[in-house]
Amino acid sequence: MTSKANLPDEVWAYILDFLDSVDLVSLQLVSRRLLTLARDNSLWRNKCFEKAPSASAVIASRAGALADLTGALGGLSLSEPARAPDARNTEAFAGASKRARRVARWDQSGVGEEVDWYSDFIARNAPLHTVWSETSIHPDSEICGVAVDESGNQAIGCREDGSVAIWDIREQLPSGRRFRQVAQSAPGVLFQSLGSGPSSSSPPRPSFSGVVECVNLDSLHNRAYIAVDRTLNEVDLGTLEVISQESYAWNITAVSQQGAGELPLSIGTTWSLHLYDPRVAPRDRSRSPEDLMRSAPGEPEDSIAFLPNYTKDKSPTYRRLPTGPAPTAAQLATAPSLLPAHSTRGRVELSDYAHVEPGPLSILHHGANEILVAGRFPSILSYDRRYFPRLQYVMHSGARLSSMTTIPYAPKAARSTNAEATLVACGEYGGRGSLELYSLPHDNREKKQTSGDYGLGDSSPELGAADRDFALDSHEQNYPFSYKNRQEASSAKLLSVATQGTRIVFSDAEGGLKWVERDGRGLARRWNINSFVYNERGFSASGELVARKIVPLGGADSGRGKSGNGDLLIYTGDKLGIVSTKPEYMDHAELVKAVDNFDLGDEEDRQKAEEYSKTMRKALERQADERRWMSQFRLKRGLF
Repeated sequence: MTSKANLPDEVWAYILDFLDSVDLVSLQLVSRRLLTLARDNSLWRNKCFEKAPSASAVIASRAGALADLTGALGGLSLSEPARAPDARNTEAFAGASKRARRVARWDQSGVGEEVDWYSDFIARNAPLHTVWSETSIHPDSEICGVAVDESGNQAIGCREDGSVAIWDIREQLPSGRRFRQVAQSAPGVLFQSLGSGPSSSSPPRPSFSGVVECVNLDSLHNRAYIAVDRTLNEVDLGTLEVISQESYAWNITAVSQQGAGELPLSIGTTWSLHLYDPRVAPRDRSRSPEDLMRSAPGEPEDSIAFLPNYTKDKSPTYRRLPTGPAPTAAQLATAPSLLPAHSTRGRVELSDYAHVEPGPLSILHHGANEILVAGRFPSILSYDRRYFPRLQYVMHSGARLSSMTTIPYAPKAARSTNAEATLVACGEYGGRGSLELYSLPHDNREKKQTSGDYGLGDSSPELGAADRDFALDSHEQNYPFSYKNRQEASSAKLLSVATQGTRIVFSDAEGGLKWVERDGRGLARRWNINSFVYNERGFSASGELVARKIVPLGGADSGRGKSGNGDLLIYTGDKLGIVSTKPEYMDHAELVKAVDNFDLGDEEDRQKAEEYSKTMRKALERQADERRWMSQFRLKRGLF
């Protein structure tokens, strides 16, 4: 008789498929071979599908409908249906094939993407908890912005007192991830103007104005760019000192998210969008804010000029403009290569910034040259850095967007053959959360083609029905993809969005975190950061925290693919936390230290203050519910 240890891997895979996930984890401790077999990617891919709430709901609904239909049809027959001898085996194979089709439809991973489904299963089902950062040197100073370096080992942020802080968030096994503040500059370094020096009088206290995206990191050169009011500060992370400043005419509302260090930054203000190149010396871009508000005429000068691509050429052209007086019409006729064709139709007035009204809230760099801008305006704007400030195309949303991110794979439901990536945006539409997906590139010029462009409007008999169908299919393949989830995303405004493994995670204004599949519909899991919070008032549940910004912290990749069990760094507007599935990440030493410093003498006062806070919160929530209910009757706003 053949030993069980000598069974082929295919037979073991069939047997292990019947085991539960808990049994599979225990089986990994038996031998190395069973460890390899119990970590099979296709096996845990099926387990992820079985545990997914969205997939389970679909299977249950379809199974119930199929059972009702089968029972109704069976009741019409008076005789028992005949069964073939191998009917049971046929049903088993049919069930396996049906399951494989369901898993294939559910799986939203990209073509050629390698996924470690074992770590993805842990991220989907393991218990979650939050580790909060320790108090700073100045405990009364709140955190006003944060960014994570490319290695994921450090977080750099700014505080309300104008200081720059660095946190160590390295992952160290087996003790877990460290979350400690390792450095902090002197207060007010971000508020002082260069050259003024310290003064005896108190420095001015500019306001951060609640800007979430106000920090950008250049890990290659160890620099941080922090926006405060109208000033962009360049900070040396080695000395935590400001080494250069750039002032703008209006308050800064957003700084582009982290990209390659050699790319220029994109700075959004209340009324404009600017490009900031850190490689340019400060003296070469020392223009006053008043100069930034005026258009710069396109006068020829002895420099490398960047010409807008009005002719829509695929490749940009860099030309050296001649100095001296402008050439005459005769000279242009004899030497048309000196200037582009559009220059013969009159001088073009160029501007060194783009008009954006109102100011953007999220700026995302995609690829080498594309700049995506979103905010309180109803569209997503796309600029090409090579032809800035000319607008490339617009993606209409209708919502007020607050955050964006990209997935380096095309949407699975996209028919466009030009789709290379997916843009994920979140915000608010009609008082509810809105989660939106767009294919990139999303050039709307494809939509302007009508049936006449394909000859469909011509009644000539040369174009047959097959040719019309082929033309329509070609048109649909080039049609950009978009999807908007405004019913099931959240009942509150969405604040931030990020990607984690094969899922999309976003936060809402009620403190919730929600993971969905990449199609934007299927629910993976949900959680609230207010489930348990330790604060200075004691151990209690708090419902006032919301994740205004989410930064994914990638985990270690395995030989099976990219890990999906990374942690999330969340920024609540005044503190930092890490959402993790690893229980060893809880800092027991900090918890014991907090208990030792707990003052029992003021316990009664703290309890009274906490009860009063809860009572007032319930009263305000009840008032808000009544206001929402009365708004259904369309009464005038002034009455309530």
